[in-house]
Amino acid sequence: MLVDENGRDQWLAGCWRTAELRTALDAYDGTSLRGLLSPLEPARIALPAGRRPPWYDCDTPEELARAQALARRPAP
Repeated sequence: MLVDENGRDQWLAGCWRTAELRTALDAYDGTSLRGLLSPLEPARIALPAGRRPPWYDCDTPEELARAQALARRPAP
């Protein structure tokens, strides 16, 4: 699972073993993604310093517009 530049786990940016994920889903109470995935004990991988994360958190229309603008920029 990727970890952002602030040390926060990015639960949706991960790879999970199918059988373990299915078992976790069977016991899932539906309260949080962390509650579902943390028992799987993921390996945490931090991005190298200075690298732009492969995600952008969009909680507002302004953040979405910024993400769309970033997506249109050519890769370095």
